[in-house]
Amino acid sequence: MAPRLAKNLLTCLIAGGLEPPPRQRAALTLLEQAGDLATGEARPGCIARVVALRRQAAALEAGVDERLTDAVARHLLSMDPPPDPGELPDLVHTGDEHLLRAYAEEAHGEAVAELLRTPTYAAVCFVAWHTAAGESELWDGIRADLLSTVLRPEVRRMSAEDLEEIRHCLRQIGGQWAEMFHEWDRFGVLGRLSGRWRGFGRPG
Repeated sequence: MAPRLAKNLLTCLIAGGLEPPPRQRAALTLLEQAGDLATGEARPGCIARVVALRRQAAALEAGVDERLTDAVARHLLSMDPPPDPGELPDLVHTGDEHLLRAYAEEAHGEAVAELLRTPTYAAVCFVAWHTAAGESELWDGIRADLLSTVLRPEVRRMSAEDLEEIRHCLRQIGGQWAEMFHEWDRFGVLGRLSGRWRGFGRPG
């Protein structure tokens, strides 16, 4: 309801020849954008625009900021519809700590854990969380945490058939993704085995 009202208000103001102050216009546009993100109607490139508008609208009202932040995080982790491939890199390149930490928090949620039980989604997240390595210490910390504490536990529970489906998806993407996953998964297996060996060496 609120995003629709924001859109109607902007339309009425502009149609009446009234130009709202830049900060107010940016805030209303962000509220409208939050609605588009939530319904899957946002256009490609929307994340870079959202970040720019957030800066123009500072300090953003708490209610608008919360709605927008949730919508951005859920949009970037959605599979229905999936985000444009360039949108997560767009966010990473902006270095917006608030939105990046909201993304990380959403990725730790149960909704993402459930989706990760699907090999296709696991493959998508594997690629996403290897995106823009080295861009910033903040993002490198977030993506390393998501790979180790969110993705790896779900991959460990998968059957051999599911793991092969992940590799199949990554081969379809092309490049070195399938080989990277093989090495990443092998490292996890070796880590589990070394943990068991250390356990066997402890006195009972």
